[in-house]
Amino acid sequence: MEMREAFDDAAGGWQHVGVPFLAVVDKLEGIFTRVRRLEDTIDVNIHRVLDECIEAFGLSPTYDLKFSILAKIYPFLEDGFDRCESPIEQIMLFGLLVTFATYFSETWSETADGFRFLTIGTRELGHVILGLQVDLGRYRVDFLLGAAGVAGNRRIVIECDGHDFHERTATQAQRDRSRDRWMQTEHGFIVLRFTGREIYGNTARCAGEIFDALLSLREGEA
Repeated sequence: MEMREAFDDAAGGWQHVGVPFLAVVDKLEGIFTRVRRLEDTIDVNIHRVLDECIEAFGLSPTYDLKFSILAKIYPFLEDGFDRCESPIEQIMLFGLLVTFATYFSETWSETADGFRFLTIGTRELGHVILGLQVDLGRYRVDFLLGAAGVAGNRRIVIECDGHDFHERTATQAQRDRSRDRWMQTEHGFIVLRFTGREIYGNTARCAGEIFDALLSLREGEA
């Protein structure tokens, strides 16, 4: 009974996934707490994000599949959330990890360096490398995504903007354009920007666009 009560307290709305979760509740309890705090902070439904990221691949978000995905990504959520500098980065990280874990469900293996970089081993794309808060020259980017075998700097910079396009000041807009030119024109990075409204409103779609860009990058090298 104490275990069930502790699980319910930690997991909140997640208890519907059933008995198998009790076997790993000690490992997932802290993540559930962080996820619930994230939900409270940015008013986003994590259950919906998880389901929509899975459904984007034409799969049904069954309890077993969701359990499998969460078990794969939970080691990185704690450190990853700590490295993120805003709630919108945290929800983007969650969406990206769920998207990658869904697509690479049968080939997922990983290494991490304090979650500065996460390397996902796959047959389809070689090693996919995801970095958080990475320094590029005089700039620091929210996420840096690349894959083994892609030449030069053909990597993807992902920026999570805390303001929507129409809310930017002239100074912010100029700074963003200068930053993007430095990365794209001078150094060959692909820059994908997402506003907070986009990330809150449809995390799965944002993560899917990033995933599609990575696939295109690999196909361009074929």
